[in-house]
Parts: sequence; structure tokens; C-alpha cells
Amino acid sequence: DPLTQREIDVLSAFMELEGDLVNEDRFGTQARSSVRRKFGFKTYSNLDNYIKYFKKKGVIYINPICSHHVGDT
Repeated sequence: DPLTQREIDVLSAFMELEGDLVNEDRFGTQARSSVRRKFGFKTYSNLDNYIKYFKKKGVIYINPICSHHVGDT
């Protein structure tokens, strides 16, 4: 399934993050908090669902050594 526009916007927000915030884990707790504030998500589950969809669609994957990564699809 192709990404929706909203999914693209959320993924783009993660990709725009820079510095120490993303060196360890681009989709980690601090990064999620930043993106959550940007979009005004009121609950954790909103953003967590997007990340689940990204994994399901093969856009990101979990690397056991370095946590989450963006896929080549």
C-alpha cells in the first residue's frame, strides 16, 4: 500500500530531525515527543500507530544493532 499524505508528513517530520536527538534512534522516545508536539497528537497511541503502519508497509524496519531505520522501499 502506498503511504497516505499524512503518513508522508509524519515520516518527513522524523527525517527532518537532526543532531543528538536522532543519533541513537531516529524513532526513539525523544524524537517521538518532538514529532508528537509538531502535529499536536494528544495521546501516545496516535504516533505509535503511524510507526506501526510504517513497519507494516516496509518503510522502516528494526535493526537489532541500531534500532529503527528507514527502508529502501
